[in-house]
Amino acid sequence: MTQFALPHGTPTAILYSGLIDGLGTALTAVALVLVYQASRIINFAQLAIGGVGAQVAFQLIRYERAIPFAVSLMLTLVLSGAMGAGTDLLLRRFSRAPRLLATVFTIVVASTISGVLTPALFNLPFLPPAGERPLSQIFGINSLAPYLPYSGLRYHVGSLPVTFGFAQLAALELCLLALVLVGGFLRFTRFGAAIRAMASNPERAALLGISVAGVATVVWAVAGVLGGVASLSQGITGSPEAAYAYAPLSLLPALVAAVLARFRSLPLAIAFALGIGVLSDAVGYAFNDSTTIVAIGLLVLAVVGLASLRADNLRVERSTVSWRLVGEPRPVPPVLARLPVVRTTRWALSLLILGAAVLYPIVVNVRLIAIGTDIAVFGLVALSLVVLTGWAGQVSLGQGAFVAIGAVLSGGLTVHAGIPFWFSVPIAALVSGLLAVIIGFPALRVPGLYLAAITFAFGAAAAQALFDPKLFGWLLPESIPRPTLFLLNFDDERSMYFLCLIVLAAVIAVVVNLRRSRFGRLLVATRDNEADVRAVGVNATRLKLAGFALSGTVAGLAGALEAFQLRAVPGSAFSIDASFPILIYTLFGGVTSVSGGLLGAGLYELFTYFLTGSPILQYISGVGTLTLVYLLPSGLMSTLSSVRDSLLHIVAVRSGIESLLEEDHTDRIPLSEPFTSGGLGAVPPDQRFRLRSRLLPGGGQA
Repeated sequence: MTQFALPHGTPTAILYSGLIDGLGTALTAVALVLVYQASRIINFAQLAIGGVGAQVAFQLIRYERAIPFAVSLMLTLVLSGAMGAGTDLLLRRFSRAPRLLATVFTIVVASTISGVLTPALFNLPFLPPAGERPLSQIFGINSLAPYLPYSGLRYHVGSLPVTFGFAQLAALELCLLALVLVGGFLRFTRFGAAIRAMASNPERAALLGISVAGVATVVWAVAGVLGGVASLSQGITGSPEAAYAYAPLSLLPALVAAVLARFRSLPLAIAFALGIGVLSDAVGYAFNDSTTIVAIGLLVLAVVGLASLRADNLRVERSTVSWRLVGEPRPVPPVLARLPVVRTTRWALSLLILGAAVLYPIVVNVRLIAIGTDIAVFGLVALSLVVLTGWAGQVSLGQGAFVAIGAVLSGGLTVHAGIPFWFSVPIAALVSGLLAVIIGFPALRVPGLYLAAITFAFGAAAAQALFDPKLFGWLLPESIPRPTLFLLNFDDERSMYFLCLIVLAAVIAVVVNLRRSRFGRLLVATRDNEADVRAVGVNATRLKLAGFALSGTVAGLAGALEAFQLRAVPGSAFSIDASFPILIYTLFGGVTSVSGGLLGAGLYELFTYFLTGSPILQYISGVGTLTLVYLLPSGLMSTLSSVRDSLLHIVAVRSGIESLLEEDHTDRIPLSEPFTSGGLGAVPPDQRFRLRSRLLPGGGQA
């Protein structure tokens, strides 16, 4: 075979390997674009959906040699396509919900597949007993190569002594064939024409008689097939482990390629994916540890891609985004709040919650005290998302990055610079807030799920860079001492619990008062209708940046406390994977209210502690989370608010004031209806009058 190599730079063999990796990334990017065009969401379950069929194929290749490779391939395609279609059927529950909820649900689906379905597939009845199949036989680089057809085939590309075989040829051919077939399907079939019509204008396609729901299911099935081919190709050429476990970081290259293609152009998505694959392998060849460099490079590409978005892209995105997620709990009408039974009940509940929080560390063991401290810290992170996502309407999939920044900076300042806890923690929180403002600048022009993509890329890059010893080894502390204050020593778990509880109470007071202030009302109004707010002379840009600053500061404060709680800053505790549970459980609790965010934080810690002791409990946890989010898409606090409103309605009837409430529109009950004022409706009438008076002639009279 004739060998050739580039005269300078990266060897041809590395470029060839990057091309194969890029083709797998291209399949994933194409699937992301198709799903976005059909459902207007980002499918974070893409890798997990494709991994289901690939996993079964890997088991058959390794342990059922009598089954031809072609049969394993067909089984992969069928299972992956079925998983894609099934995911779309689940998502129909969220057809009228904000796309943020549907996008987050794909994250829940991915974690459930990884934590529940994938382990279950290890025990298929036609496979040898699990005890006779150690993971080392499958996991590992090129571990399946000896069991593939034509295992003796060997060839080289270029002068570098890198051996390729059937796996690389099969992956190359499968990926190219899949791309060609998808292109032909979209170009020459009726379904392809329907998909293009629906991507252009779903409402008009429905008026023309196209079954939008049915076409979307076909798109998801095609995306599943593409995911299966990508996972199978990656598994036979590299490590099959990548197809078993759900790793959000693995989705980043394809997501960046889709962003650069503006979630519209399949040829551009393929081209960018190929370029990213080749460049990633080239960087990996030039540097021993290239993960951080690649993550930072992908973040830069995502920022550049979003900065180049045209006005028409942004207009389409803004027109399809609704941030009226979950109505905040309706305040109790004053006429009801003055009733003795209501006042007594509210005081009793407040005292009960306060007493339980104070007595908790006295009556439980040390381990449970630490769980309570974690709930307080996680509650701070949830509050940061309440401010940013629930009130400001900005999606963040990288909130864990600000937590990590606060943890590393506070710990480093204390250990390496000798700055006490009482100064290092506020400094770390303020720096996190400043960085959040910098990241928030794209929010000035990038709406909706585009912002989710850039925060995801930022979270991945920050998690890699912060814990890279080559970059921040001088700041990373090996161990962090607990703080002291006069005669108090917070090395005791009970003392640390009360410290975190006091900080949480202070932040709750600040956030609640901000929500009731003019700033909070205008922030919510900007979320619901930015144009309406700008029309009356309010600086919406300043409001958004203030929301980012407050959110980043609270998240950094949580990270700083967590560093001292753990007495260290382990990278595993602050990875990009940690950002997803934060968002999932905050949304599940109720992202638009302080009480909902705190409820989600408590549920997350309790589920983590009590449902991770055994595989069966892990299955219950995974399936339970999926079921709860599916059944309560509006959040648990919305359900609790409805129960409260029903009880208040009974009190109103028995007190004989129901008619009074119905006469006074401002105090009117149907208490089962959530408060969801949009735009300037979130601003009190007197302030709306003053705002209009700044612009309209005649003293504010329109």
